[in-house]
This record gives sequence, structure tokens and C-alpha cells, in this order.
Amino acid sequence: MKQYPFYIFSDKTEMEVLYQIFQMKEPDQVKLEKNISRLLLPMGGIAQSGLSYDQFIDKIAKHRVISVPDFETISMKEKFLFKQISKQNIENMSIEEREALNQMLKEEAEKKGFSTAEVASVSSLAGIGAAQLSGFGVYMLASSTVASVASLVGVTLPFAFYTTMSSVISFAIGPVGVLLAAIPLYKTFKDVRSWDDLKDKGNQIYKGLKVFFSGNYEMAEIIFSYFAATRILKLEEYENREKQLLNEVVVANANIAEKQKLYKTEEAKKESIEADIKQVEEQLQDLKNKKSEQVINCEEAKKQVKAEQEVLTVVNKHLNDTIQNKNLLL
Repeated sequence: MKQYPFYIFSDKTEMEVLYQIFQMKEPDQVKLEKNISRLLLPMGGIAQSGLSYDQFIDKIAKHRVISVPDFETISMKEKFLFKQISKQNIENMSIEEREALNQMLKEEAEKKGFSTAEVASVSSLAGIGAAQLSGFGVYMLASSTVASVASLVGVTLPFAFYTTMSSVISFAIGPVGVLLAAIPLYKTFKDVRSWDDLKDKGNQIYKGLKVFFSGNYEMAEIIFSYFAATRILKLEEYENREKQLLNEVVVANANIAEKQKLYKTEEAKKESIEADIKQVEEQLQDLKNKKSEQVINCEEAKKQVKAEQEVLTVVNKHLNDTIQNKNLLL
């Protein structure tokens, strides 16, 4: 295996685009990779070992006279070349072509309700001078490229493939989308102005797919752009999802912090109440102790009263006896 990035295609419809380019009736990834790996070899790669994906990219870059620096990942290298090809194609357009395309892109972006920054990013793609290919503009290029390549071979990708933003979907698959795709695929799409033109162009490419003396660079760039644009969209999707989840984490952490603050406040109140209860309980215990002492004192006083009453009873008896004895003597 030449390690072509088929793994970026999560849906069979996405792979179907590549199968249709080579008019393969049955899905066969090994055969597909063999076909792609020999596209840039002389005479269709007969009796030759196919190119790896890295070599495939290098040959396209060399053919384009584009110097590609070393990158840590193949995806970074892929995106760099995609942007450089787009930039090169813009520079190959006449001033009139660029002005016309720029105006159409701006008007269409405004119609679709893009933000001011997004309109500026899209409309600057065909601007005069150096192409500032970054951010939302590259994402739009990728969306339109994927839509156009799929339509080139008659495959309809699901709306959900492009983005959850309805404005981007309608832009990518709308009449201006094919014009936007003309930037990274200028040689193939430069005379294409509608989806019907695109189908005719697809038929022409099929007829010329057989053998090229020095390699089929037009087809190779279409396939490369499809790989690169799809990966850009998928990475953007994951990055957006990651940002969304990170935002959710931030919100969740903020909510947790708020709840923890509330918990600490309530915990402090509880501790204060518990302290009050403890104080009251101590006071109650003190009162109970005092009550117990008073009960004891009362019992002691009661005993003393009883004892005095007994003494009084004895004294009264003696008194009565004394009085009786006295009366007897009178």
C-alpha cells in the first residue's frame, strides 16, 4: 500500500467520488490506490512501481515549480501546497478575471448573510496582488472544491458533509461555488461557469484518462485537491467541535466554580448555624445543670423544712405537755 489518505473519508459517498473518477464499477481501494499512484508516471506507470502519497505531492509541487518546506505532518504539507496552487492560479488570472470573480464572490457572500469579516475573507480570495489565503477564505475554497469535484463525476455529497452553516452549504453548491473552485483547480475549471459545463468537462477528462507520456497532472491535481480540501473541511469540523467542547468545558467549569462558591457560602451558613446550635446546646446544658443543682437544693431545703417541722412537732408536744402539767398544779 502507498498510504494514500483514504482514512479521511468517513462516508462511502466520499470515496465514491474517487471511484467514479476512474470509472470503477466496484469499490476496490487497492486498485484505486494503484491507479492514483501511477497517474504521474510516464506511459501510465506500465512496469513501474507507483508513487507514495508523499512522492505524489512532491511531483505536483515540482511540476508547479513550488518549493515545499519540511513539515511535521503530511496534512500540513498538503494544505500548504493546496494554498500555493490556489495562489499561483490567482496570479495566472488576468486583472479583469480577478476583478469580476472578486465582485461575484462578494455579492454572493453578502446575499448568503455572511458576517463582515467572512465577506471580506471570501471576496479577498480573488483580490489583486498577493492572495491572502487563510481562515474562512480557505475553508470556502475547500468547500467549493469538494462540491465541484464531486459534481464533476456526478456524485452528490450530503449537505451535512460541508458544514452545519446553511449559508456555506448554499454557497459551496450554488452557482458561485463552481467559480470559487476555479481558484485551486484553475486549469480544469477556468472555462466552467455552470454545473452543466462541469459535467461536460468531466466527460472530457474521462476520454483523456488513458495514457499520458509524462503523466496526467490535470487529473492528479483534481485528486490531490479533493484529498486536501476534504481534509481541510474535516479538520475544521473537528477544530470547531473541539472549540465548542472547550467552550462547554469553560462554561461547565464556571458553573462548577459558581456552585462551589454557593456551596461554600451555604456551608459557612451551616457551620454558623451549627455553631449557634452548639452554643445554644451548651447554654441549654448549662441551664440543665443549674436546674439539676436547683432540684438538689430544693430537695435539701425540703428535707431541712421537714426536719424543722419534726423538731417543731416535738417542741409543740413538749409545750403541750408542759402546759398540761402546769395546769394540774394550779
